[in-house]
Amino acid sequence: MKLLGDDPALMAPQEKANYIAAMVLEMQEELHEMLMEITGWKRHHKEVFINRDAAVGELRDAFQYFLNIMLALQLGHAEMSELLVEKQAVNLTRMGNVLDRRCGICRVRSLDDGGPCGEELCPR
Repeated sequence: MKLLGDDPALMAPQEKANYIAAMVLEMQEELHEMLMEITGWKRHHKEVFINRDAAVGELRDAFQYFLNIMLALQLGHAEMSELLVEKQAVNLTRMGNVLDRRCGICRVRSLDDGGPCGEELCPR
């Protein structure tokens, strides 16, 4: 990031928000490129082929953008690891729970993530 002149620590809030949005879009593009290295996921494909080396290369590229977002949010590996462990526990609980746990307003946000979200916070 600093090599390219991008230092999120020095950015104004709007500039940082734009930077994060750009990193998300770049990461999505890399994930789309990774998906192009995998055939057979569409129902009309007759053959399945995974170009593993190329897919891994694209995943590596996407991960770099993910790391840039973490840095922009001042999110270190220890905090991220802790958050992942917490989320894994929630996901394991969800797997055993057959009840629908979505917000009754937007039907998007999970109540397990601290909902309900309320009308003004719904992502719709």
